[in-house]
Amino acid sequence: MSSTFGYILEHLPEGYPVEVVPGVTSITATATDVMQPLVKAGERLSVLPATFEDITALKPILASFDTVVLMKVHRVLDEVIDLLDELGIGGQAVVVERASHSAGWVHRDMAALRRQSIHYLSLMIVYSRRLIRES
Repeated sequence: MSSTFGYILEHLPEGYPVEVVPGVTSITATATDVMQPLVKAGERLSVLPATFEDITALKPILASFDTVVLMKVHRVLDEVIDLLDELGIGGQAVVVERASHSAGWVHRDMAALRRQSIHYLSLMIVYSRRLIRES
């Protein structure tokens, strides 16, 4: 269940009929859109919301995990791209807008995303210790 749906669920009237159907998460859907596994044997994964007050707090996370997934990265996209470039791993990130949706989009060129507006339902995968596939 996504955090957004959780907020909606909290505000529904008591006794309102709701059916929750388990499905594919946006995280795994994104990895499928990118055609690369999130992690391989022995690798570590971190998933966190991109709601940083201080983007440098991401540095130790990128250093500690093989793959980092940043949920709803739209608000801090430029700051994250700057940090990735500073760390020399800008080419190891991919942004997916609206994963598994017909209107979805995979962005592999982080420099081209600078100062661009991306969809609210976007996330970034940073493969901090390996290169991403071209397609």
